[in-house]
Amino acid sequence: MKKKPAIIITLLLGIVLLFPSLSVQAENYSSYITITLEDSGTPITDEQTVRFSLWSDPIMVAGDVNSGVINTGAPNYTSYNIEITDTPNGSGEVTVNLEDLAAWPTITSSNQYMMIEYKDSGDPVTTYLRYQDEYMIDFYYDRTILLGDDGIFYSNDATASDDFILDDDDSTTNSGNNIVLQFGASLAETLLWDTSNTRFTLSDDLRIEGNAAIVGIGYIADNHSATDSDGTLSLGRDDSTWETLMWDDSDSKFEFTNDLDITGNITLTGTLDGRDVNADGTKLDGIETSADITD
Repeated sequence: MKKKPAIIITLLLGIVLLFPSLSVQAENYSSYITITLEDSGTPITDEQTVRFSLWSDPIMVAGDVNSGVINTGAPNYTSYNIEITDTPNGSGEVTVNLEDLAAWPTITSSNQYMMIEYKDSGDPVTTYLRYQDEYMIDFYYDRTILLGDDGIFYSNDATASDDFILDDDDSTTNSGNNIVLQFGASLAETLLWDTSNTRFTLSDDLRIEGNAAIVGIGYIADNHSATDSDGTLSLGRDDSTWETLMWDDSDSKFEFTNDLDITGNITLTGTLDGRDVNADGTKLDGIETSADITD
């Protein structure tokens, strides 16, 4: 079957791969890769032979591959290539765990560029096609980057994995450091696992579109870093004004910004101060509230 070069829609290394929208440290990683093969927009579902090879440079030069055969003496070739045979699913997807491949090496900066080629099984090696994606086209790369600067993986559209694990062997936790998921290089907003305090910390506001259930104790303070702090809970709003229940730390009391309607009993262990109590039809210690009370 004659095929045009396909676009691999999803390329995923477990936690991992292209596009700098998400970065994680790569000392340990789950290397699941899902490739989606298409022929002019139609998923390829015939049995395929897929070849993976590792190189020290993202740019393919003359002599790296000759008539479909990898030149093992090429300066940028790092002595690893392997072929697998698999049949894509109905969407043209083939999923592979790279670490299950025979003799899969440790990925370092010297072998971090992976070339992926594919062909119909049984066809000659001269029919191998090298995959393309938008990232590689934009940067004129011929090979997929497995590692970024300082051992960082880049990932985008990680939709084909059931697990996304940071710090797989708990090395960060054991060393007492935090585990951080950062959004944007300049934006630098983070979801952080605070190892010493055993809690998650968000660097900015959180909005939940739905219900929130807390199993445990909820702590609300205007300033969690302060020894003493007010605590404000904002409830349903009246136009642009939010109603609040606030703990006033300086006066050691709770304050409501509007009326309070209680269905049930009130038990006081202190005094009831303030304005007149309007309690028609009820009694205070057996005395009608409408009765005249004199000293």
